[in-house]
Amino acid sequence: MNRAHAQTHALGEETMASLKARRLLRKLSCGATRIIDLVKAVRSLELTASTRRRSLTASYTPDVSHTSNLLHVSSVRNRQSIAQHGLDWTRMGAAPGIAGSSRPEVEGIFVCRDEEEAEFLMQINNTGGPIDVWSVDGIDEELLLDNGNGFVYLPDRIPAAHVRLVRSDVPPQLVF
Repeated sequence: MNRAHAQTHALGEETMASLKARRLLRKLSCGATRIIDLVKAVRSLELTASTRRRSLTASYTPDVSHTSNLLHVSSVRNRQSIAQHGLDWTRMGAAPGIAGSSRPEVEGIFVCRDEEEAEFLMQINNTGGPIDVWSVDGIDEELLLDNGNGFVYLPDRIPAAHVRLVRSDVPPQLVF
């Protein structure tokens, strides 16, 4: 719990420092809700800008010794597409990403390595509605890339056979 809180706090502090450095807060005359939306938008843009794009072919071999059970957090509006097609960033459009972006932040699928990371993403839910948590199996963790901000993604699609809905309709949570 303390780690998740520290991560949330660090992200907020880092983003606020970025806003201050760009002098975006000087003439801000809006309420706290709009400021939170601005912080989330800036954070999303920073994640996008810092991401390196790589192309790899993922190996989906469940019996490989270094595969694990990962998690993916997504809007409930993507549920039908994920169940049918798996996780595919090129199909984004039904709902914004967790950070509120309307376009993919990377050419790949963000995954969480444990429940704590998934809980953190559930707290920053900016999709405009409830979310689902999917279990992702049979992914070689050595293929995961760091986006430069501590989040990891697989630079490939994940077939529907490797995902399973484990939590559904998780309501949005108040973050700040």
